[in-house]
Amino acid sequence: MANVPGMGILSYRDYQAIGVGSSDVARLMRHGTVVRVRRGAYRPGGPLKPEDEYRALIEATWPLLGTGAVLSHASAGVLHGLPIPYRLFSRVHVTRDRPGGGHIGRYLHEHPIRLPTNHVTLEAGRPVTTLARTVVDLARCLPFDWAVAVVDHALRAGLDQDEIGVVLAEGGRAHGNANARAALAFGDPRAESPGESRSRAIFSQHALPIPELQHEVFRGDLLIGRSDFAWKHARVLGEFDGTAKYGALVRPGETAREALVREMRREDALRGEGWLVLRWVWAELEPPDALVERVRHILALGTRAQFGPSPAPGSRMLG
Repeated sequence: MANVPGMGILSYRDYQAIGVGSSDVARLMRHGTVVRVRRGAYRPGGPLKPEDEYRALIEATWPLLGTGAVLSHASAGVLHGLPIPYRLFSRVHVTRDRPGGGHIGRYLHEHPIRLPTNHVTLEAGRPVTTLARTVVDLARCLPFDWAVAVVDHALRAGLDQDEIGVVLAEGGRAHGNANARAALAFGDPRAESPGESRSRAIFSQHALPIPELQHEVFRGDLLIGRSDFAWKHARVLGEFDGTAKYGALVRPGETAREALVREMRREDALRGEGWLVLRWVWAELEPPDALVERVRHILALGTRAQFGPSPAPGSRMLG
């Protein structure tokens, strides 16, 4: 295994070639100078984001795959920049045109599927399923909320919905097509994060009203703020608070605390215009039951504030 540009991955044989033995490698690992990616493959020490750790596993595994392998599913998704559940980062996914069943090993998941040539592209000289094909593969096998997150991201990146639909239709009656079709129909490029996409899908699955996305609130001609979600009938705004979002709030020359105070004042201004505001975080999506009840409760509060309480059964309205 040669040194991989960008990742600095070396195999045990690479270390042997420069006179570094097994005890030396073990010592480097104990000191955190190098980190084992998989058996016989190492990268420089230091923390990595989960996506980059997974890319290191892909780089370390690729030279061992031989001919005919195409990076696909979660592996292609990470290379295309799609949102992928971290639980899928333990194995490299490849598709091969081979008879019989697939194979799932310690570091590798092989999918035995014949790929049309127009479903394969090259990334850094390696065959990878195209973005449209990768979206379809993931939407077939992921839970609905994650499938929607993948579709939303691809649409926001500029992929045409019809292009995804063509690839999906070419799959005939492949397992998971119903889930993929539902996710594609529900997709919306206005979603700005996987958390927003998953939230919207979860609301749909629990029969909650589907909110309007990226709703702007004005006071006269003055824009007060924009919210991830709006249930206008109840005057309720929803905000998904991903960890990256607060970093994005910080303006040049501004501290994180100043950005947070500004965000709180924005929220106060929204409430001053008669909106209820609900916030939630990643942890509330798994499981989502408590979040669903919170949304249901605040929508009921907002509806009563707008229209008054519903009449009791058997009563009649006076007017």
